[in-house]
Order: sequence, then structure tokens, then C-alpha cells
Amino acid sequence: MSGKLKKLYLVLFLLGLVSCGQAPTSNLSEEFPILRSAPYGMEFSFIPQGIFRMGSPDDEKGRMDHESYHWVEITKEYWIQTTEVTRKQWHSVMEYYPDDNADCKHRNDAVKRDDHPVVCVN
Repeated sequence: MSGKLKKLYLVLFLLGLVSCGQAPTSNLSEEFPILRSAPYGMEFSFIPQGIFRMGSPDDEKGRMDHESYHWVEITKEYWIQTTEVTRKQWHSVMEYYPDDNADCKHRNDAVKRDDHPVVCVN
């Protein structure tokens, strides 16, 4: 598989558009269903289209200045992974660990466990 094709596959997979030949499962009875995509054990949560208030009101105890209360509109529904991409998930698709690269400025700080979030990607 070419490098560009692999990267496209990773993006589509992370967006939940590809399930590696195994049917994803979803519990649609929940308000915000979870989609489990095999074989990497990734879970995605459904984000519906709509409008909601974000931040906190001026009179909320403990409110900070950067928490302005404002309306947010989601114009397209989408699925988002419920956790960060792990080193194992990245390696399973890309076949390398980006924090092994000498140019990675977080290289010395990176935890080298499979369940740790991947670093040095953009």
C-alpha cells in the first residue's frame, strides 16, 4: 500500500468512514450513540447537528475570563473518536511510531506505552 493511500486510509478510518471490513456496532437507543470500529478497538461518539451554549454565565462561581458564554452551531453531524489516537492504533495503520523520529521535539518526554496518545503528528 502506498504511503499516500495509507495516510488517506488512516484519515478515513479515524473519521469512522472505514471499518476494515468488519461491521461497526452502534447502540442507537442512547442519546449520543457510540460506534465501535474493529479491528483497532476505536470508539466514536455521534455529534448531532444543532445549537448549544458553550462556556459559563458571568455569575457562575469559579468562572474564569476566558469562559465566555456563547452560542455554538454545529452545521453538520459527525462522529469523533472518544479518546486520542494511541501509539498502538497509529502503528497498526502507519507501521511506525512518529515519536521515534529524531526530529520529534517531544521524543524524550514521550511515554512508550501502546495505550499512550500518539505524539509528533500534525
